[in-house]
Amino acid sequence: MHSKVEFYDVNSYLTQSSKALDFVRFDEFKLWIEENILKFDNKLDIDIFHIYREIRGIIKGMIGIDWKYQSGDLYSQRLIDKEIYLGLSSDYTTFNNRELAYDIAIKYDKWLINNDKFDENDIARMALKELDEGNVKKYDFIVVDEVQDLSEKQIYFLYNLVKDKHNILFSGDFNQTINATYFNTHRIESLFKIHNENIKVNNKTLETNYRSCKEIVKLSNKVSELRIDKLYKSKNDYIEKYIDLDESSNTKPVIRS
Repeated sequence: MHSKVEFYDVNSYLTQSSKALDFVRFDEFKLWIEENILKFDNKLDIDIFHIYREIRGIIKGMIGIDWKYQSGDLYSQRLIDKEIYLGLSSDYTTFNNRELAYDIAIKYDKWLINNDKFDENDIARMALKELDEGNVKKYDFIVVDEVQDLSEKQIYFLYNLVKDKHNILFSGDFNQTINATYFNTHRIESLFKIHNENIKVNNKTLETNYRSCKEIVKLSNKVSELRIDKLYKSKNDYIEKYIDLDESSNTKPVIRS
């Protein structure tokens, strides 16, 4: 018996598994909203990236509070139900004008359909359908890095891609989020607890930074403190510890459960 390790970036694997040719990225979304929304209402005061984040991370990316589908099949669930979205607590989204965000999401999604285009959440749904129909192979073990940049539909696909749910590791750093999501580590835990009562989630936080020098770690912590003070505090927040080079040989990783 031979073991085999494969490496993929998530969107390439989803594109391949969904049999889609490509997917819409932020630059194309930005061009669409400029030409189809802002062009006809130049008084509309919106931040394009924030709208994109809300649509990608919540309206099109979320799979319900209890990781169950709101209506119909997940394969065809393009957007979260409007009533559920408008009723979400601030634990899930702090977006101010949800009516506007949902209206833009509907128009954006219609544009995708009419032009035979797909975004990241679309190809995640399509790939999940292929997976459930047995057209995508499952793995014995899966390690997912940078999970904070994935939408819940992407995470749900990867969760179902492993044969044994004990054999999946999600790794990421909330403070290094690049893509437009509303990532929350507790949502990952709830996915396992709701669908697998017998699985105990081992949640570990590495608090010691071995990559950056003392000055960078201090600056990062200061920026995090300013964001918490001026904007919001997240359940994912933590303060990193730095190591002194002179003591590095005797320093052990600090891991918090």
